[in-house]
Amino acid sequence: MDELGLFTAALGLSEPWRVTRSELDAEATQLDLYLDFDRGARFGCPG
Repeated sequence: MDELGLFTAALGLSEPWRVTRSELDAEATQLDLYLDFDRGARFGCPG
């Protein structure tokens, strides 16, 4: 499993969501994760 797949799994994301990029700023002790989904993806109604 690659780094982005690991973050996707750790966050419990499911299709169509995925982590597409990560940036670590060690000096600021900050990790930024960028999420995306495929164009045209369908999302079920939560209600």
